[in-house]
Amino acid sequence: MWIAVNAEGTDPNFVINETEFVSGSGVVYFELSNTNLWPVGTYKVDVYMNDVLTKTVNFEVR
Repeated sequence: MWIAVNAEGTDPNFVINETEFVSGSGVVYFELSNTNLWPVGTYKVDVYMNDVLTKTVNFEVR
């Protein structure tokens, strides 16, 4: 789940995108791209395994 925590022009904690991987095993690769520049602000990616939050990665666009 990709979230704009506090970014210009978005509501707080706006969910940008989410995807579900429902089968398979091993390594899963994913990315999120945009044709425009990302608004300045703070963001996070939440990773869930079996509906349990397992990792949050915070990042900032300046």
